[in-house]
Amino acid sequence: MSWEVTPTSPNSMSVGVNIQQVTVLSLDSEKNSASCVDDFGYEVRVSLHPLRARRLPYIDEKWVIDRKFGGWSFVAPLTNYSPAINGNSLEEIVPSLLTALHGMGHVSISINQPDQPTAIAGVKSATVSWTAPTENGIPTTGYIITSDPDFITETVDESTFSTTISGLTASIPYTFTVVAINALGSSPASDPSTPVTPTAS
Repeated sequence: MSWEVTPTSPNSMSVGVNIQQVTVLSLDSEKNSASCVDDFGYEVRVSLHPLRARRLPYIDEKWVIDRKFGGWSFVAPLTNYSPAINGNSLEEIVPSLLTALHGMGHVSISINQPDQPTAIAGVKSATVSWTAPTENGIPTTGYIITSDPDFITETVDESTFSTTISGLTASIPYTFTVVAINALGSSPASDPSTPVTPTAS
């Protein structure tokens, strides 16, 4: 699946979880709440929840809010996530935002497992190919390919979908698995490729 930013109804926006970016308009310190406006111009009443933010925001400050406890609650100012995201749209900051919220325990995001790779035998080597898994909002940053037996590994960047594993033993069948990597960690390993047997020459 992919994360999408789509307006649903006034005071609500869906990003796969109930999260949105708002700008603070006015404060009500007696009620520990604030009036905010989202990127679509809708006013949102947001509360200071004890399990969320530790302070009320400032006027004109941009904050991340969520609905984990029913009504909208402040989570953290956008400056907590990355100095580069202030002034950007929610769609542009989703990867940084989801990574941070995952680390804070507000959302749980798994990394999709790559599909079964294919392998072609070579001279004491094999060329392994795969397709990119569907991203869950956090961009893939690389892949780790591992042989079995010998557990020879090769790490490549996110734009590479084929690599040659060298140093294999001739006449021994090998399978290969692929693991996707992103800012949250590693995916489960793919299913093993069909066995291939490298040649001696």
